Amino acid sequence: MTTQFDSEQKAKLTQIINEGMGVMSEVEALNEGLNDTVKSIAEELQIKPSVLKKSHTYCSQSKLHCRKRRSTTT
Repeated sequence: MTTQFDSEQKAKLTQIINEGMGVMSEVEALNEGLNDTVKSIAEELQIKPSVLKKSHTYCSQSKLHCRKRRSTTT
C-alpha cells in the first residue's frame, strides 16, 4: 500500500527531515565536545574517563527518573 502526499504534506515532511538532521548533527557535535571535556578532566584528576562517563550517565538517568516521577505525581 502506498500513500500519496500533496505538495504541502511533502514540504512538511521535507522540513521535519531537514530539522531532524540538523538536530542530530548538533547532538553529535555536543557529544564530541563532552567526550573531549571528559577526557581532559579525567586526565587532570588522574582518573579513568570511563569512571567520569559512568558517573555522568548515572546522574543523567537519575535526574530523568526524578522528572518522570514528579510529572506523574502532579
